[in-house]
Amino acid sequence: MPIVHVFVDESGDLGFCPNSSKFFVVSYVMIVNRHIDEIEGLIKRVLKNINITKRQKRKICEFKFADDSHETRVKFLKKINEFDVKIGVVAISKDSVKQHLKKDTSLLYNYAVVDNVMRTIVDEYLVTRDPYNRI
Repeated sequence: MPIVHVFVDESGDLGFCPNSSKFFVVSYVMIVNRHIDEIEGLIKRVLKNINITKRQKRKICEFKFADDSHETRVKFLKKINEFDVKIGVVAISKDSVKQHLKKDTSLLYNYAVVDNVMRTIVDEYLVTRDPYNRI
């Protein structure tokens, strides 16, 4: 039976005050038929390799693309490219959000995450494959 691991992360916030972020981004990675400990092991090896080759004072404990160097980003993406992955993103420019959604951020969040991300996962994976798979 195929196994699917789905990782969802968000960046920014859904606030609309002057200190809020300009964008709200939700991204996901869907990995098919790899065991989670195998994935974690590969990612840890990439981190270890980056820490050894950089020989810097501060070791990288996790990937933070906003803070990572271009070289680190490229190494990570090359490793991810070896997996059977589906990657998606929903990016919302908050200056284009309609006024009624600014007042009901749960509706906006549900649209961005549930309607877009989850529908894509179901449509792209569950509908086209064996109905008895695990996520």
